[in-house]
Amino acid sequence: MPIQDQTTARLSEALTAFCLNYATPPLLDASHVRLGFDNQNTLPSDGNDFCVVTQISQRRVGTNIERWDRQGEEVLELREYVEMSVQLDCYSTNLFDAQRRAQTYETVCRSSVGVEHFAEYDIDCLYSEDCQNLSGVVDAAQYVSRWMVMLTLGYWKRVAVPEDFFSAADLNIVNVDVQFKPEG
Repeated sequence: MPIQDQTTARLSEALTAFCLNYATPPLLDASHVRLGFDNQNTLPSDGNDFCVVTQISQRRVGTNIERWDRQGEEVLELREYVEMSVQLDCYSTNLFDAQRRAQTYETVCRSSVGVEHFAEYDIDCLYSEDCQNLSGVVDAAQYVSRWMVMLTLGYWKRVAVPEDFFSAADLNIVNVDVQFKPEG
């Protein structure tokens, strides 16, 4: 069995669902939520209303925890608690829609609703920073509204490593002095 990282896909899934579920005004579908640093993706063709989710940093909190599962597969599970900063960039051609989305994400993250959403994915919603206006001129020489909010999430990174175990031993007990007589 190869080494398996059991956390990355759940993070992307949780963040995409968060952006879709709590966007105000609503985003059309999952194609309007983009993962930052994802190559060869084009922006939605129906306009500039979309969100970009970018994992900015992460830091370890504490030391590793090792857990052996003696039932089923022979696996050693390594865990470390990680705090991760995630930047949500909300874009819109409407000057106020991006701002409203960012403010809604901030409000939801600072409530039990945000905590419950991320808890479904085994992620802790720790806190949210204030929204920032990053609007600017783009290629078409027109302003595109861009508002950003930074979320801090926590999760247990879990890595499964194959480990050989045994559950029984066949012992042959002998008297050492009789079996291996001392010389002398």
